[in-house]
Amino acid sequence: MKPASDLGARPPDEPATPVERLLAEMQAELLRFVRHRAGASVLRLETAEDLVQGLCAHVLERGLAPTLADDRARRAWLLRVADNFLKDRR
Repeated sequence: MKPASDLGARPPDEPATPVERLLAEMQAELLRFVRHRAGASVLRLETAEDLVQGLCAHVLERGLAPTLADDRARRAWLLRVADNFLKDRR
């Protein structure tokens, strides 16, 4: 597993990976999803922003990368990962 300081560490001229682009594009949606689905007990311990950051680190650390063809399928995949991530926090 990469240390947190290495996440996203790449030369500035190297393009973002597809999963990095997906995470960036869905930041606002992930935040809304987490606020809606995390539950009060989880949100008492961590902010929604911290949970989204943890989710992004989880995806990047594990090298999870969807090979799905369309945006709708990639979005659904990421929301499933987010839901499982939140379930593990409860």
